[in-house]
Amino acid sequence: MSDDVIIRPTPPPLSHMAEQQHRTIPWARYAGLGLVTVLALSGVLWVFSLDPSPPTLQSQPTIIGDDTAPARTPSAAGERQRPPIDALTFERQREAAQAAAATFIEAQIALTEDFEIDHWAQAAYRDANQLAKQGDQAFLEERFEDASTFYDQALQGVEALHAQADARLDEYLTTGKQALDNRQADDAGRAFADALRLQPGNKAAQHGTERVARLPSVIESLRNARNHELAERWADALASYDAAAAIDPDTAGLDALRQRTAELRDDAVVRKKLSDGFAALDGRRFAEAKKAFNAVLAIRPGNDVAAGGLQQVAQKSELGLIASKQLSAEAAAAEERWKDAQTLYEEVLAIDANIEFAKLGRSRMAQLADMQDVLQRIRDEPDKLSSAKLYGEAREIIAEARTLDVQAPAFSALLAAVSNLVDSYGRPVAVTLLSDTQTEVLLSSIGKLGRFDNKTLELRPGEYTVVGSQDGCRDVRHNFVVRPNMQPITIRCNEVLSP
Repeated sequence: MSDDVIIRPTPPPLSHMAEQQHRTIPWARYAGLGLVTVLALSGVLWVFSLDPSPPTLQSQPTIIGDDTAPARTPSAAGERQRPPIDALTFERQREAAQAAAATFIEAQIALTEDFEIDHWAQAAYRDANQLAKQGDQAFLEERFEDASTFYDQALQGVEALHAQADARLDEYLTTGKQALDNRQADDAGRAFADALRLQPGNKAAQHGTERVARLPSVIESLRNARNHELAERWADALASYDAAAAIDPDTAGLDALRQRTAELRDDAVVRKKLSDGFAALDGRRFAEAKKAFNAVLAIRPGNDVAAGGLQQVAQKSELGLIASKQLSAEAAAAEERWKDAQTLYEEVLAIDANIEFAKLGRSRMAQLADMQDVLQRIRDEPDKLSSAKLYGEAREIIAEARTLDVQAPAFSALLAAVSNLVDSYGRPVAVTLLSDTQTEVLLSSIGKLGRFDNKTLELRPGEYTVVGSQDGCRDVRHNFVVRPNMQPITIRCNEVLSP
């Protein structure tokens, strides 16, 4: 007898083990699915049908290679000898049928674990299982293509039921949420109850059910809030809304209700403050009126009535003071006390920052005061005009001062004096420098002059520095101011450095 013995069992049906296991072992969706898949793909799955008794094997194992074993007679559901290509096709069809069965089993387990379908989909679920049974029968008869078709049809039925259940659950939850938002406790309770019958343990439905139980208390708090609003007890109304939020923070519309109440409260305060402000204005209690109108603007920026009230306060209480300061500023300007006038205009703007004449007067006085200071510095330090840069700036300042068009004797006199001074400093003066032909001479603003006995230069009036240097001697430096008809300037190194 040969040493190789092969035992081939008759392939069992595949589709109903999952249902039976799900009924008897509810803990094992994934563990059970893994077991089903492994056994299904191995071809040795022991299958339970809806009948809890195990099926009877339809044929005895055949020992291949035993010459003494009786020959098997092939039958429709028995073992056959096939050519290699047919055998390969047969095996692939069998594996495809097993895979289709496993996919159906997974979908079936998912449906029954996710949803309770007995009360709404019994017929459709029974039809899907009937198709699976037909697949089992075809599998047992080795009609694997037919088996795959039946399993696929059963899968489509189960998946359609799962989609319908998902849609039903979404509809129940949405309906319950809308009913809660509309404060309809009965409708919300029914919707969430339907959701829990379809999917026991659904968190959203459980939460909705809890909210339904709290809804009467929420409605009472909202009713209290509305009554407080009608009585203009705004603080009490807001407190009632806070109480509703404490009962059910998810209550729809609470933020909008709070905001509306706060706006109604502010409207009432505005009306009261405006009334108080105009009453104080009529009684010439200007500080009190101003405080009331400003309180309105703090609540409602840009309120036209409050702004108009403030204008009236200014007209009645501050107009005289403003007019007095305006006259004083104009008098100071006429006396060319530009800075004093500027200070007075600033005091007016401190009363009301929007008064136009004060803004224009302050700007004009500041410009004149600054120009007067600059002209005076030029007049006090004319020797700096020897610098070409400062001389150019001085001419620009004079030109700008002439555009101010101010009728002021002292300012005009100062401008004329500075103009003459700048003009005189613009006319060069002949300056003679004497040296000893040994000393290198450098003149500020001009540069190196070299060695010479004497040299005459045309220099603008102003302050200069001449430097002399010679090897072996100490450098000499001499500052001088160029003036018309000035004496020669001597520059030579006389002090010999010690070796």
